[in-house]
Amino acid sequence: MKKIILLTLCLFWFGTLGAQLRMQFHTESVDSLLAWFDEGTPSDAIPVLTTLPANRFMEQLLLHNEAGGTSFSDALAAFADDRTHPDYLLAEAYTRRKQIATLAQAMVDPAVTEGVWQYVIDYFPQDFDAGQFPAYEVWFTATGWQWGDAMTFSYNPENYEIGDVGKPAIIFNLTLICSLYGEGLQQQLSTFQNVLKHELFHAVLADYRTLKQIPEPETIEELADYSLYNEGIAHYLANAEMFREQGDALKEKEQAAFKRYSEQRRVIFDANQPDEVRMAAIQEGLQGPYWDKYICVTGLFMAARIEQYGGRELLRECIARGPKYFIETMHRISH
Repeated sequence: MKKIILLTLCLFWFGTLGAQLRMQFHTESVDSLLAWFDEGTPSDAIPVLTTLPANRFMEQLLLHNEAGGTSFSDALAAFADDRTHPDYLLAEAYTRRKQIATLAQAMVDPAVTEGVWQYVIDYFPQDFDAGQFPAYEVWFTATGWQWGDAMTFSYNPENYEIGDVGKPAIIFNLTLICSLYGEGLQQQLSTFQNVLKHELFHAVLADYRTLKQIPEPETIEELADYSLYNEGIAHYLANAEMFREQGDALKEKEQAAFKRYSEQRRVIFDANQPDEVRMAAIQEGLQGPYWDKYICVTGLFMAARIEQYGGRELLRECIARGPKYFIETMHRISH
């Protein structure tokens, strides 16, 4: 019988031929949870599960996003007594455990991710040497925040604490991939590839800004512009194929996004408004159903139009020069 304590860290390295391998995938959190399910959820294994890095990350992310959330340890203990306990998506992960196991096995195939790194790095200045930074870590979990299918964060490698600065990393929740990324395995893997492009862009951009000593946004106005630029380009990189295929069919969504963004921008940039109202307007544009995220979607269409007008080189220049130049470029090509 498998023992949780004996499960070892699984690391998978992928890359294109002749290039330094740039992504490191960690699956031990998913492997251990599935083994725990198979063994009948023994309570003496809970301390081991809670110390795994991916589980520590997702617990911090959940508690940040859900006020009053319980600890992962308490949720595991409650689930051991009641298989329907919903915290941390444990009940759904248990129900989907066979599907998750199949997905986890498929995701370690190098063919799934081999082109993602080169696709993303091609949008950065050609003199940017990402190889001087450590490989980008991608952690897999099957539990966590109900909206946290994929997130980028920074952490301290010494204690696995998430913070504003640190080593960039990405986390994916396989339970949510099974439920949100399509009906079949191939569609789920295709969507995963696109979302990985999105999250990897965030991680590489964080390193690029560190290298260039670009300060983080300090004011609400700066945060709004940075979100438009950062999230918008990330959304575009993940959905460029959709934009090319559907083109004018998306015109109505584009107009609706720009209209909503223009309305809310007046609130965000109004210094007479309370800061909590201005920040709430930013959050509204970054969360929720896909086409309702007016900051993300507006930024997506801006990135699409910029590349359509000036090619990848112009969008690459916008990425290098930052939010202000990104917005100014859109204004310039629109008039």
